[in-house]
Amino acid sequence: MGCLHAPRTASRAALVLLAVLLLGGPAVTAALTGRPAGHAKKRAFAIKGKPRVKLHPGTSALVHVKLRNRRHQALWITQLKLRLRVDKRHRAAGCSGRRDFAVLQLPGGAFPFRLPASHRGGRAWRTLRSLGVLRAPGITMLDLPLVNQDACKGARLRVLFSGKARKTRPRGRPAVPAAPTPAPTPAPTIGAP
Repeated sequence: MGCLHAPRTASRAALVLLAVLLLGGPAVTAALTGRPAGHAKKRAFAIKGKPRVKLHPGTSALVHVKLRNRRHQALWITQLKLRLRVDKRHRAAGCSGRRDFAVLQLPGGAFPFRLPASHRGGRAWRTLRSLGVLRAPGITMLDLPLVNQDACKGARLRVLFSGKARKTRPRGRPAVPAAPTPAPTPAPTIGAP
């Protein structure tokens, strides 16, 4: 009944992903890379995700998160969070992860949800939607007309994921239901009016 914690520091970053948001003019392009696999074997579960659209001031992108259970027993995910960190050079120039960007976290009602046990070495990645979570976290580049945001051009943002899981379902909290399966289409009847 112990609690499994995913680390929050970059030094223990099995769950930390690097999002390189390149601000070329008004557009932001997003790409993510992971950390070395050597650190990942110690963690109960892994998180990865990326935005699928380009950002520019005033626009938002959902972060399509996937989870992988590395244990041979189901886990109850009780928390997932993401944070942004601007690279040192652009931060010194005045780009601020807190001022220029906003993060939309998963709502508290999305938790807990069940991450099934791993099979075949824990290689199966599962989307939040397949786990019954119908919302996704997001990133917004704020449009600040009274602030010069040129310092963010070419900035690299690190998207830091953290999470918590339990081996047993937390008491007093209803589980998020699994994603509904589509109803089978009834077979047409031959000769029916």
